[in-house]
Formats: sequence, structure tokens, C-alpha cells
Amino acid sequence: LARVAVDAVAYAARDARGRALRRAMAEREGPILPLIRAVIAPASYCLERCVCIDTTAAGGNASLLSAAE
Repeated sequence: LARVAVDAVAYAARDARGRALRRAMAEREGPILPLIRAVIAPASYCLERCVCIDTTAAGGNASLLSAAE
């Protein structure tokens, strides 16, 4: 864990491994990592990125954008 580039850690069990994981996270250099413990939390496991193409400059006609060279 000390050498892996991650933004968060997900682990839901409560056992010795979980304690060792929290200890390793605390000893790690750099920013504090969130520990996601919820079993069902899809929003915590993904990052959505969207690309929007604004066609209003062409009057809403996307074919005008493709015709421009």
C-alpha cells in the first residue's frame, strides 16, 4: 500500500486484516486516503466524466460543424 498510487481504499470486513490495512494507511506518506467501508455505495467507487459538444454556435445544426475545415 505504501508504493501503490490510489485515491481511496475499499474494505468492508472487520477483522485483523482491516486493522492492518488502517495501520498501513495511517503510516503512508502523502494525502489522507478515504477508507470506504459501505458494502453498497456505488457513488464511492466510480468517477464519471462527461464530454459536451456545444452546437449552439452553429445554430444547433451539428452538420455545419463537420463541414467547416
